[in-house]
Amino acid sequence: MSGRIAVIGGGHNGLTAAAFLARAGRDVVVVEARPVLGGLAARENFHGEFFVPGLLHHTSGVRRRLIEELDLGRFGLTWCDPPDVWAPAKGGSGLWLRGDCIEGSLAYRDDERFAAYRAFIDRVRRAVDPVMDAPPADPKGRLWPLFTLGLNLRRLGAKDMVELLRIGPMSTFDWMHELFQGERLRAALAASAIEGTFAGPRSPGSAANLLIRECTAGAEVQGGPASLISAVAGAARSHGAEIRTHARVSRITVGSDSAVTGIEIDGGEVIRADIVVASCDPKTVFLDLIGSEYLPARLATDIGRIRTRGTTAKVHLAISGSIESKDGEPVEALRTGESLDDLERAFDAAKYGEISSRPVLDVRVPSLSDPDLCPEGHHVVSILAHFAARDLRGSWNDIQRETLGRVVIETLAEHVPGLSERIVAREILSPIDIESHYGVSGGHIYHGEHAPDQLLFMRPTIQCAKYATPIRGLFLCGSGSHPGGGITCGPGALAAKTILGQ
Repeated sequence: MSGRIAVIGGGHNGLTAAAFLARAGRDVVVVEARPVLGGLAARENFHGEFFVPGLLHHTSGVRRRLIEELDLGRFGLTWCDPPDVWAPAKGGSGLWLRGDCIEGSLAYRDDERFAAYRAFIDRVRRAVDPVMDAPPADPKGRLWPLFTLGLNLRRLGAKDMVELLRIGPMSTFDWMHELFQGERLRAALAASAIEGTFAGPRSPGSAANLLIRECTAGAEVQGGPASLISAVAGAARSHGAEIRTHARVSRITVGSDSAVTGIEIDGGEVIRADIVVASCDPKTVFLDLIGSEYLPARLATDIGRIRTRGTTAKVHLAISGSIESKDGEPVEALRTGESLDDLERAFDAAKYGEISSRPVLDVRVPSLSDPDLCPEGHHVVSILAHFAARDLRGSWNDIQRETLGRVVIETLAEHVPGLSERIVAREILSPIDIESHYGVSGGHIYHGEHAPDQLLFMRPTIQCAKYATPIRGLFLCGSGSHPGGGITCGPGALAAKTILGQ
């Protein structure tokens, strides 16, 4: 095919797909509903001269090998080491996670155990990385991808291969208890396992999420998500892609032969296209922009079953001064939750449609590395708060939103004395606010839960696992597709390569 390609959504995945397609000489137009590019990675102004570099603040999961063909360095992208993470504790200074090292008050031999843990992650990364950098193997398709996967596992050696297969179905609680004695270290590591899931550390299979998160973490983008968006958009434009904002898609048009014919923009404008590439979540694509009546019955049922139970809230703070550890060290990244039970209790609230009274916080202070985000002498604090149920009992209102903001600030202030008095402004986004502001079903930041039955060739469904869909000419390239959510650019790159036949 050589006709026009319309990309829905100017987030990191949509722009990545557009850049690859335009680079191959295709006629590409990107349409973004909002006035700014980036989606969940967009730079946002929330008060006066205070900005956050994206709703999601982690860029360590960007699939660097997939996007290096775009030569993003020409457009200002540079890489840096992830910041050290402070895991504070009441009555002490807590722990510091510094790459492959830990510092602080440690239980007996936990420093040795942590070194062994990091060495294991480095070894199994060789088997996990190829899975995340390629379309998912289809168990009903060609055998070669499955053979390659098995070969990569076998190359780990019998001991590591068996250990990897053993860990996958486990709970994070059990895995951490096997490895470490110190409860603060267990909780600090396990916090990564619950992001983007409807699960606590005791949930079976949660260890797989932690394992994937650890294996896929690498260097970060200097300047955070907004810098990534700027570079990828620059690459797309340099290859001739047209990028439009303020262009909300009202429907994907489908002909009588069950093939896409283009998209319709709010206001009635129609853009004709032979191929439509959608970076929005699968429920929005199929149920809102097409309609279940135009879908094969099985596909409509499977799309409706995708679990998008948002449990993550976002709080932005503008503060005077900085955040420091109890030893006076500036803090750029921080995780709360002093025990695995703390994490589990926070999840309990979501199970029953409530706001956790002690949420687990994933905190970044992006203005430490990017001072342009705020006025001199101040800082921006970006907080992902787990857990707050999207389907809140009694529904969300201003009172519930204020309750959310209060418990988040109180939880952080336990480790940052005087924080409340230094807050200049704040913004509180409940899961329902995230849903309405960013257009993600259920307010789910990953376009669908990361769970064993919603990963790999089952993401988003078996019929759409390899980016193509039963509707001819329609492709998916968002976080609801493999390799999943977070800022990775992986789905966008892999969808584009599929379209181009690579």
